[in-house]
Amino acid sequence: MGQKVHPTGVRVGIIKDWNSKWYADSKNFSDYLVEDQKIRKFLKKKLYAAGVSKIEIERTAKAVKVNLYTAKPGIVIGKGGAGAESTKAELAKLIGKDVRLNINDSAQVFLSPSVASYLGGDITAGVLSSGIWSSEENVLFIDLGTNGEIVFGNKDYMMSCACSAGPAFEGGGISCGMRASNGAIEKVKIDEKTLNPTLTTIGDADPIGICGSGIIDLICQMILTGIIDRRGKIHRDIDNRRIRFNEYEMGEYVLAFKEEYNLEQDITVNEVDIDNFIKAKGAIYSGASVLIESLGMDFSVIDKVYIAGGIGNNLNIENSILIGLLPDIEREKFVYIGNSSLVGSYLALISKDAKKKVQEIGTEMTYVELSVYPTYMDEFISACFLPHTNIEQFPTVKAILGE
Repeated sequence: MGQKVHPTGVRVGIIKDWNSKWYADSKNFSDYLVEDQKIRKFLKKKLYAAGVSKIEIERTAKAVKVNLYTAKPGIVIGKGGAGAESTKAELAKLIGKDVRLNINDSAQVFLSPSVASYLGGDITAGVLSSGIWSSEENVLFIDLGTNGEIVFGNKDYMMSCACSAGPAFEGGGISCGMRASNGAIEKVKIDEKTLNPTLTTIGDADPIGICGSGIIDLICQMILTGIIDRRGKIHRDIDNRRIRFNEYEMGEYVLAFKEEYNLEQDITVNEVDIDNFIKAKGAIYSGASVLIESLGMDFSVIDKVYIAGGIGNNLNIENSILIGLLPDIEREKFVYIGNSSLVGSYLALISKDAKKKVQEIGTEMTYVELSVYPTYMDEFISACFLPHTNIEQFPTVKAILGE
């Protein structure tokens, strides 16, 4: 424990510079140090929204020079420079000295290259961090989101496509859907006899809605308990208080009654919600299927499946296969890699080699335009079923459902 040092201290003079640049004798040193602390505290609080990453302080005999490094210089400068002048005046009043404020408004911006209109720099950065470009194995990379991006390949080739999955994976387009935050239902287990659900929420808070991973669990449970058929339609002959139909004969399942959790309305998922999600999962599965098919291959050649995106962390692989979102292959092949785009961006910022590589990746990836691919629409329509119209593609699911 005695060997610990400050991470900045060991780098000053090598790869980092001093944040305060001034000399003082023993008489003034403590006063200057206190002034520096006041300046930093004031600026961090006042310019919190400006994304200030660094504050440098220099001193002359009669003035203090403050260099600000900010992601949003417009917030600091203000209209006609009024914001900067106001900040300077407040600093001068705070320390009783003349203050000069310099704002670094010319930071270099590097963008990871796009491959096509719907396959942007977030995916090339994700491919960089996932290591597909150097892999000996056949890797299927799936970024689950509103626009589902898919990459398949290895060190010799990389094929890519984008699917318009819609916002269902992030809770959008669902009547009681929400993003994965506190109070979101993320796991569901339905009792086969009573049809009552056991809910797990993010943060162990009372439920206020359902997120993407919760919807996957719910649909899986609804088909296993016989609430819905393989089209996603609720069986009309079920007599249970959690199954309701409106005047238009649209069915819904009640996850939580408002009286149970002091809600303004019941938390429900209806047939339209289920249909929207089936289309979203169908887009992902059919996109992956067509991408691999374009190479004359099938899912059996896959060695690894990397799942990226916010939904992936709580994704139940078994349930995702059962509803037909992911291919029915060996479960140990699936790996969640988190926010691959962010990791790739970090790598490109801190490493010249990584920056060069991500630019190469952008030129090495081949894009397949699904909207004009001959078999895509047929495959998409076939995938809009639970799990698929051709259940032979899902042998383990076929065994579970007894078909």
